[in-house]
Amino acid sequence: MLFRSAPSPALKYGVAGIAALAAVGIRSALDPVLGPYSQFPLGSLAVIVAARFGGRGPGLAATALSAFGILLFVIKPSDSLVFPNREATAGLVLFVVVGAFVSLLVGRFRESLLSTARAEAELRKASEQRGLALEAAKLGAWEFRFESGDMSLDERCRSIFGVTTDIRYDDAIARIHADDRAAVEEAMKHALAGENGGAYEREFRVVWPDDSEHWVA
Repeated sequence: MLFRSAPSPALKYGVAGIAALAAVGIRSALDPVLGPYSQFPLGSLAVIVAARFGGRGPGLAATALSAFGILLFVIKPSDSLVFPNREATAGLVLFVVVGAFVSLLVGRFRESLLSTARAEAELRKASEQRGLALEAAKLGAWEFRFESGDMSLDERCRSIFGVTTDIRYDDAIARIHADDRAAVEEAMKHALAGENGGAYEREFRVVWPDDSEHWVA
């Protein structure tokens, strides 16, 4: 689960505490059915929920709280917190180790998702700003994939070229006025060769399907 704004630390650790309390409570209620030493799957689920919601810190907190709750209310050690047998001791230690590992793993996964979401939001914002700038300046944008010869044109660029769909590079060149075509092709070759930093800038005429001519910069 991702939020527009990051949850507060209090909320993160509150969810960890509630998840651990719920896991221990449900496990304690099912004790007559499940037996005394099958106590850890619900605790592991609490750790996953806490780490997915709040990261590694809340995941580790849920691990500690679940282990402590299982110790007190499920295993129920005798005097001085002495475990009733080695099976319970080994199970609880294993749960803590696995819980810590899961907290780190799920926490890292959550951070990756958040980082990806932030990057996508920044890209969307940049794309929107670019679109607004192009619209305000009455500019069109195009991309040329020189490996395949395909071109992608935005709506305004299509309008400038007098087309309604994307076209290939050869088609775009064919729409340039015959007197300007050679200069444009030469400029493109120099740009693709990396000359002058790959800069490409030309003014030329485009001939629309109705044979009307339009200047393009």
